[in-house]
Amino acid sequence: MAKKQKHNHYAYTTMDLLKMALFMHGETYIKTKCGDTTRKVQQRVGEQSTGNASNTILAFKTPAKVDGRDYEFHTFLENKKNYTKVKEKVLSTISREVQDWELDDTGSEWFNIPLKDIGIKNLSKQVPNMSEEEKQYHFLEAVDSLIAYMNKLYSEHFCEDQNNNTFPAGLMRVQQRLIENSLRAVANGICNILWHVCARGQKTKMSLLTALALDVDIVVVCSYVLSVFASYISDTKSFSQTCDRFAIVNCNDSDYKKQIATARRASKKVILLMSLCGGEKFYDEDGKIIPKSSLKDYDIDETQTADQRKDRLAFIRKMRCTKMWIVEEADQGAWCLGQYKVVAQGRKDDEPLFVETGTNPERAMSQWDIEYVDSIMYSEMVEEKRSLM
Repeated sequence: MAKKQKHNHYAYTTMDLLKMALFMHGETYIKTKCGDTTRKVQQRVGEQSTGNASNTILAFKTPAKVDGRDYEFHTFLENKKNYTKVKEKVLSTISREVQDWELDDTGSEWFNIPLKDIGIKNLSKQVPNMSEEEKQYHFLEAVDSLIAYMNKLYSEHFCEDQNNNTFPAGLMRVQQRLIENSLRAVANGICNILWHVCARGQKTKMSLLTALALDVDIVVVCSYVLSVFASYISDTKSFSQTCDRFAIVNCNDSDYKKQIATARRASKKVILLMSLCGGEKFYDEDGKIIPKSSLKDYDIDETQTADQRKDRLAFIRKMRCTKMWIVEEADQGAWCLGQYKVVAQGRKDDEPLFVETGTNPERAMSQWDIEYVDSIMYSEMVEEKRSLM
């Protein structure tokens, strides 16, 4: 019996189609090709796209050849997601190979992927008031969203039998560089590290993967901005590398000690969410005291007392396990001397500390004896994305 041949699966669109979806009035979909090949994906995509192959945006490809054919994924898109195929009349303008085919709707490998499912909006109404820089910003943001969503779709399809809707956490080269440099620093005995990462640089994802690489038992995430915690909860559950290996525990839960013990008995690592809010005084991002009457306008926790916070940190310090500390949005509230002292109460000097910020690194590091600094600038991400298109 002949051995069943495996295929590389892929999905792509073009820059023109993505710009049309973003900026042309009435567009509600991104037209995306979902195919497979036994050859290199880039070679096959280049053969299919009309015009310049560099105009394509590769939204997904399998890391290696896998079982299953593209038409099985097409069935998943049509039956499970109710996505429609692109009509032949439109198709002939965006795919070179279609010009030699006699196609009806059943032969198309191009699908209309709804913008709302991807998490982006048509911006045609705002276009008249947009600068070219703003258009480029929204375009690159849409590229990120499309790649993340297509990875999620393929993961749902390939993992359907296991009912697992996670997807792998991939890294750009600049993100991989930052993590590898930080791991080398820790290996050389450096404990206090500053990350200055631009917006959409994905600090949370990089922090989770760094924690896995360091193989620590507890990751203590400290922040004065509580929306940070939502990102850790979401990313931990979404990525295939982290969903089964980490348990999320909030120190504000009355049974947080029991949750930690349960997770460790199950051989899971723990993401421990530690609010830095507490006490009689609350600070804004400039270090000014927020009046009690205005606390409702800020994303901070006013229920934790200073004594509760002190007890929680004392418990963390006494835990006999390996730990890594993260101070997130470190230039907002967390940079004040009082907050620095709070973290210092719970952390031992030889435990790796990552002070992370996206806006004001000087303020973020002002209280810490930072030994190593690394950064990701938005221009680096733009340049890398352009090189991949």
